[in-house]
Amino acid sequence: MPPRLAAALWALAATLTFTLVYSSGKLIGGIVPAFQIVLIRYASGFVVALIAARATGHSWRQMVSTERRSLHFLRALCGAGAGVATIYATFHMPLADAAALGLTQGLFLVLLAVLVLREHLSWRQALATLVCAGGALVIVRGEASTAEFALGIGPAFALLGAFLVASEVTLLKFLSMRESTAAMIVHVNGFALLILGVPALWYAVPMDPVLLAGLCVLGPMALAGQWFNVQGYRLADAAFLAPFSYAAVLFSAVIGFAAQGEVPGPSTWLGALLIAGGGLLLIQRGPRKPA
Repeated sequence: MPPRLAAALWALAATLTFTLVYSSGKLIGGIVPAFQIVLIRYASGFVVALIAARATGHSWRQMVSTERRSLHFLRALCGAGAGVATIYATFHMPLADAAALGLTQGLFLVLLAVLVLREHLSWRQALATLVCAGGALVIVRGEASTAEFALGIGPAFALLGAFLVASEVTLLKFLSMRESTAAMIVHVNGFALLILGVPALWYAVPMDPVLLAGLCVLGPMALAGQWFNVQGYRLADAAFLAPFSYAAVLFSAVIGFAAQGEVPGPSTWLGALLIAGGGLLLIQRGPRKPA
């Protein structure tokens, strides 16, 4: 199989996996709070990560040894917050709309690069940012006739989730050059459990064993999605693979229609097209570092 085709298939597999993870709350009818779902995801992921790390010869000291514990905590805070915000958003809006707004993480990545890393923004990147923002506005306003959209609950949390994902990716890029994979996985899952423990217990609802077992699959699924991404990036560059993440809108539309009878409106597809177009401009030429 040609390497680029294999890379594309890995990227699509990762996108589908994460789409299913973030759609989980709605697929079970919204009966389990987002805090509880994300806690179960990180708990099961933590167990799997520990087993995998030990199986590959990593000692406990290697997994917890770090001089950047505060950054690991901040990354876990962003990751856990992104999971909660994204799943909660799907409770208040169609899955395809939430997925489309989630694509604005590329916009937030550029803004973080400018505001935090002090990188310069070219006119092309500025235009792409405006196009992405316009796409998000089309989606938000396109469904404003419904009561929940008028309140802005769903879109607000979807955009918050996208911002937190971008923040986590920024931290991940920094840590990945300085920390081992085992240390990053163990820290993010362990800290997420501490962060989510109190709110998850506060909002917890009883679950039958079958539902609990099903939600426990989310942790290994998320780890598998990360592994799929790694395999794809080993075969092709980020510019080639990035557009495949936009398939999340299509996957979400299919899942939403099959599970909830949701039919995305024209505003969803137009907004997703604008966000995807802006995203393609963003990956063509990233923010330039000052000379």
